[in-house]
Amino acid sequence: MTTFQHFASREAVVEYIGRELLATLQQDLENMEHGEYHQYSDEDREEMRNRIADVEAVVPTLK
Repeated sequence: MTTFQHFASREAVVEYIGRELLATLQQDLENMEHGEYHQYSDEDREEMRNRIADVEAVVPTLK
């Protein structure tokens, strides 16, 4: 069994990773939809939405 230095459990680590990754991807999408809108195509934005959906679907299964 792994001894953690910071997190209470494996599940807590997975939750943290998922939360941080999703926050980063969502911020990237926000930038793609607003501040950097002209640099990205609709397909780029849709790809990011799909990436977010996939991460949201898989992270809970890793616990």
